[in-house]
Amino acid sequence: MSSSIISTGPAFTAVIAAVFLKEKLTIGVSLGIILIIGGIITFERDINSKDKYGVRHRSDLIFALLSAIFVGLAIVIRKMGLNILDEPVFGVTVGFTTSLAIYVVMCLVFKGMRAAISLNLRNTLYLSGAGLFLTAGWLTLFYALSYGDAIIVAPLASLHPVIVLGWSYLFFKDMEKITFRTVIGIVTVLIGVLLIAVRH
Repeated sequence: MSSSIISTGPAFTAVIAAVFLKEKLTIGVSLGIILIIGGIITFERDINSKDKYGVRHRSDLIFALLSAIFVGLAIVIRKMGLNILDEPVFGVTVGFTTSLAIYVVMCLVFKGMRAAISLNLRNTLYLSGAGLFLTAGWLTLFYALSYGDAIIVAPLASLHPVIVLGWSYLFFKDMEKITFRTVIGIVTVLIGVLLIAVRH
């Protein structure tokens, strides 16, 4: 659910890129944004669930939407940086270094955050594996932004909810409640994303 809402980032990217990067906001892109918003409305109507694991709170939706806005803005900023210095690997390095510095500061400031860190062999392997795939994802994203417009790259890069949906059902079928309305919302968002990419 969170991944699907976060995938609405291209809607915010399209608007921000049109303003700051002067990229063309076409009718197709605008229609895609409308479909993405329709998908969000579908999610919101599916928030209240009676299932033990399916209960969702409005704060979850707010944080996911804020994440979508920040992700959309981040892509535009990355594109701006690559327009000045077209070095994707350096961009990824700066991005990860900045994230690490912020995390270290937060750990120093918030004692509860430090106390919550508990690493063992199992979770370290999972986190390291996730880090490798995340690095690969960032590298390909930066290279895509280096060659194309943010307004096109953003929707294509956010097609991951389809994969997440399949993996969630396979590994977390007892925890992840995938309702018909959820599927409709995901499909609506993805149609909007594809329309943005095809019609631009």
